[in-house]
Amino acid sequence: MLRGDIIGDAKVLSKLMLDLRQAADDSLRESMEGLGYIIRKETRKAIINNSPSWVSLNPQYLAYKKSKGYRRKIYMMTKSLYTSINHDISKSSQGYQLKVGFPRTKHPVSKTPLSAIADAMEFGKGNLPPRPLLSYSTPRARKEFLKSKYTPDKIFKKKADRLISMAASRVSTFRNY
Repeated sequence: MLRGDIIGDAKVLSKLMLDLRQAADDSLRESMEGLGYIIRKETRKAIINNSPSWVSLNPQYLAYKKSKGYRRKIYMMTKSLYTSINHDISKSSQGYQLKVGFPRTKHPVSKTPLSAIADAMEFGKGNLPPRPLLSYSTPRARKEFLKSKYTPDKIFKKKADRLISMAASRVSTFRNY
């Protein structure tokens, strides 16, 4: 009987180890999803609030936007940049990679890819001064992320506690004979 208990317990514990490894991997992916969500949220906040460090729009362009009925805030002409920011997670042999940015779809007015507009706005181009968006919002997102429910340790702890509790209920208890 004792030998059977040990073999059964070893199987339960082996499964637990595999489940914990999978839980760690799942926790990292969920954490990356959470970070992507927070960066998008902080970036959208920066667009809505127009960072104080951004150079104001030039008066001629502001008058043009007003004459066409467009929003006068920076990054908000048609809300295309605001609504299109997205994130993607991919997994490679080095682990998960989070990409946050704008798609290559075209702006409804200028027909320029949104990613090119965002790039020009972020770094400046020609007479367009830089108005950093992702580099402005990412440090804020980091602070928010560290306080959030999305950190890997918080996600993993919940998963691990549940798995360990389930395994513990299946492991034999030994008595001193």
